[in-house]
This record gives sequence, structure tokens and C-alpha cells, in this order.
Amino acid sequence: MNGARAAKGWKRRAARLAPPAPRTAARERGFTLAELMAAVAIMGILASIAITAFHRRANESDVAAAKIVLKAIAVAEEHYRAENQVYYDVSSTGDTGWYPQKTISANQRLSFWRAGTDAETTRWRTLAPDIRQLVGFGFKANAGLPTTVPTLDTPDIVLPANVAVEPWYVIQARADADGDNIACFVAAASWAPNVVSVNDGE
Repeated sequence: MNGARAAKGWKRRAARLAPPAPRTAARERGFTLAELMAAVAIMGILASIAITAFHRRANESDVAAAKIVLKAIAVAEEHYRAENQVYYDVSSTGDTGWYPQKTISANQRLSFWRAGTDAETTRWRTLAPDIRQLVGFGFKANAGLPTTVPTLDTPDIVLPANVAVEPWYVIQARADADGDNIACFVAAASWAPNVVSVNDGE
């Protein structure tokens, strides 16, 4: 009995003192090229999802900023009407009517107020909306009498029908920050209770 115990003890001591077993070839080889490529592909997919979500969130915040500017222009239109009984038709038709310009590059912000005394700037200064922040959208403000029909620069925005017998205004904002020719539009009108937007992620 004692001899068996002694033998077991010697075996344990010998196992502790013995050098470690050599590593197998499978342990030493590391990752295969296929495993590394799969890991890189997964990281690329996750990064593209994250970047897309970031751009969408940034553009949504730009839409919120554009709505603030639209409300400032609407307040200026109401002040103008209080003094003149009509709203002020600021913007010319077509692409030249967008102010400060039609398209502003991605990740760029401009002062709303252009330098100089061109006709568009002069009309905007006459309306005098209180806009101090930099903008990433171009803006239009058009107005008319009940005998004229308001129009928008995009068919994508649907405002309620103008059934009022009052003067009216329509304010629009446009941006194509990612340059894919699908613009985000935001619009407000004197007869509509809400600001409307389309393509917010663009």
C-alpha cells in the first residue's frame, strides 16, 4: 500500500519536473488566410453600415436646422404682411432663385447672407429674416395673391390644397449633400399647419 502511494507521488513529481510537451503544428500555424479575409470582410460590412447611419443622422440634423430657418423666414413674411397687407415674393423662378445657392457641397456650411448687392440678396435683405447660423440648404420664398396658384420646385412634396382667399407664401429648402441628384426638400406654406419634408436622408 505504501509502495503504491510512493510510486504515485514519484509519478506526480516527475510529471511536474518534465519539460512541457512540444506544441502541435495545428497550434503553431495561427490563422489561415481565409479566416483573416472573413474577419476583414465582416469589419468592412460593419463599417459601411456605421458610416451610412452616421451620414443619415447628420442629414437629419441638417433637415432640423433647415426647418428652423424656414420658420424664421415665415416670421419675416408675417411681419412684412402686417405692414404691407401682402407677403413678399422674394425668389425668382428656376435654379437662380435658390439662396444663397442651389447646391451646397457635403460637409460645407455657408452664411445665409451673400455678399454684394445682386437682386436676390437685395430682396432677401428687404424681407430681413433673422438668420444668423450657417446653412447647408438653398432657400426660396415665393408669395402671391389668391388669384395666383402657388407652385413647388418638386412634385415629391404634397401640401394641403390652398383654399384660402388670403394672400399666400411658400417657403422651400433644398439640399443634395451627397451629390446623387436626389435632393432633400423641405417646405412650409402660409395655409399649411406643418412643415413638410421628403428624402430626409439625402
